[in-house]
Amino acid sequence: MTEIVAKELARLRDLVGRLEQRINELEGGPGLPHASPEPEAGPGGDAHGRRGLLRLASAGLAGAAVAAVGRPSAASAACGPPIYGSCTNTTTNTTYVSAGWAADLNRTVLDVRGPFNQSVATLAGRYRGVYGEGSLTGVTGLGYTTDGVGVEGSGGHTGVSASTDGFYGLHAQRKLTTTTPDATAAVLGEHLNTDTFGTGVIGSHAGAGWGMWAKSVSGIGIHADGGSGIGVEGVASGPAASSYGVRGVHEGAGCVAVVGDADNGLGVLGRGKGQGVQGLATGTPFSTSGVFGYISNTASAGAGVYGRTASTSDQGYGVLGSHSGSGTGVLGYCDGGTGVEGRTFATNPNSSGVVGRATNSAPATNTAGVSGATLALNNVGYGVQGTHAGTGIAVFGKSERGAGMRGVTNSTTTDGYGVHGIHSGTGTAVYGQTAQGVGVRGFGGTGRGGVFTGASAQVNLTPGALATHPTNGTKGDLYADSTGRLWFCKVGGSSATWAQVA
Repeated sequence: MTEIVAKELARLRDLVGRLEQRINELEGGPGLPHASPEPEAGPGGDAHGRRGLLRLASAGLAGAAVAAVGRPSAASAACGPPIYGSCTNTTTNTTYVSAGWAADLNRTVLDVRGPFNQSVATLAGRYRGVYGEGSLTGVTGLGYTTDGVGVEGSGGHTGVSASTDGFYGLHAQRKLTTTTPDATAAVLGEHLNTDTFGTGVIGSHAGAGWGMWAKSVSGIGIHADGGSGIGVEGVASGPAASSYGVRGVHEGAGCVAVVGDADNGLGVLGRGKGQGVQGLATGTPFSTSGVFGYISNTASAGAGVYGRTASTSDQGYGVLGSHSGSGTGVLGYCDGGTGVEGRTFATNPNSSGVVGRATNSAPATNTAGVSGATLALNNVGYGVQGTHAGTGIAVFGKSERGAGMRGVTNSTTTDGYGVHGIHSGTGTAVYGQTAQGVGVRGFGGTGRGGVFTGASAQVNLTPGALATHPTNGTKGDLYADSTGRLWFCKVGGSSATWAQVA
């Protein structure tokens, strides 16, 4: 009995489907051109016309199908009622729509359209699960609970694919609430693999636009948390100088385009075979900086900018400053301390805290490896100051053929000194030493070569080892012999003429 009812029901359903198809052809169904309207029957004519008869026949067959369904069987009793158009359909069980196996694996299973085909919802076959198309929104999903999901897609290649000719291929919005729980997001991208491959969210652009664009009214455009890894990594493969791994732009005044914060590590780390980090500024004021480092802790002993090289040779620089014109390569200034300080912890010879070099083999006048200047108008302060904590030399000057150290004053009066030596104890303020030449030489021009003042004596000549004057001499020499006599050389030469002065 059950098999007979099933066959009868299938036959009636097939007839109903054919009649409905014919009605749609006459009236113009979805996606079909509208047929010309059939003229109304005149008096005494057919009151229903062909379409009316078809509808009556369809209704009769549908009634027969319902009557057949009214005879339940063991197989049909497990299914619920049919789905009716223009009605609210309610069920407590899952409803399955299956296309079965066919050559066309991507054919449409269910197609639902709105007025004038302005909205389309399609349940497709193998390669596309759900397709939505609309004049405003293709697919809308709402999740009303904290663990609910508005739209979930799973696919062998793409879980959810969105495209549009308008503004947004995919628009996700978290509804406005009185409070915002932590870790909420309009869009969440997760990759559950625990290896080093894959990406939570990928954005790409086929042209010169942005692969990903993030905007915040007054907060942070993009916040990335790398856990124990890297929060943000930018990679660029372009050969041009305008290609950047990470670029930050701020159109405001006095603001920062890129900020890196770290509790204990590095706020910003850049790696590159050329420059790890490059800062570019286009302004002209004195405060313009390509790279600006700032420590906000008022008790910090750190550095605003720190440079270091891992090279173990004598090549490379921890910090390098250069200037394309005639300005300053590195400038350091301080409101109350030291503008530039150099330190070395090396114990090998020729180590220096600060080294200045003028590398031009034919430099201009007043070119200096190291230059010190003070703008003070009184007699306090130093252009260059050297200190030594032990018994060594505070300031050391060396020249291959010229002057090891030279002091010049531009004073036109008797004030000021080209070189001024001071000793706080009983030692020597200025000391001159030479292997074979003159230990100290003074040239006075139109004045005096040397002026000496002292409470004990103006000049002291240490007695020589000879009991009398030497045989040779230079005209003008003074010699104190071991007996205490003072001799003056009147005629120089290998057999000089000496006269006893005292």
